[in-house]
Amino acid sequence: MAEKLSCTIFRLEYSSSNINALQDLFTKSPSYFLRSGGEPARHDEGQKIFDEIPPDISVADKYVFGFYYDNELIGCADIVNGFPDESRAYIGLLLIAEDRQGEGFGRMVYSLLELEVKKWSLVSTIRLAVVRSNSKAIPFWLNCGFHLTGEVRPFKFGRNDTEALLMEKQL
Repeated sequence: MAEKLSCTIFRLEYSSSNINALQDLFTKSPSYFLRSGGEPARHDEGQKIFDEIPPDISVADKYVFGFYYDNELIGCADIVNGFPDESRAYIGLLLIAEDRQGEGFGRMVYSLLELEVKKWSLVSTIRLAVVRSNSKAIPFWLNCGFHLTGEVRPFKFGRNDTEALLMEKQL
């Protein structure tokens, strides 16, 4: 019988140990950064995940989650409550460690993240963007219940000047 996967979700506080743990996760997940930005993770990606907040959004509405399996950080998510409007939450990043991909953790951690978002009283929709150069992520999001909105926006990440394809899911 196959072992049942389980993991734990924690909201990560801004601290040097969490910044370093995220930076280590990003460094060990080069494919995402190469596909999306055309280069390996920069030395400050762990810091940037805490610091980058949309205009007119409170620090209290920016969430960075860590996903742990056997006390090991295997993934993270960056999500903003109330962006681009109060009825939406926006996922800026959901990343599973490269050596853990294909094991079923992606769907599991998205489910945990969705449960957290459902606690946010005004949010009825989750929104995200998939960078066109990382389009292999689209089937994952479709399988999680998202749909392409038809909106396409210019997007600059690392060396890549590309486009972001917007997706949404009603809760």
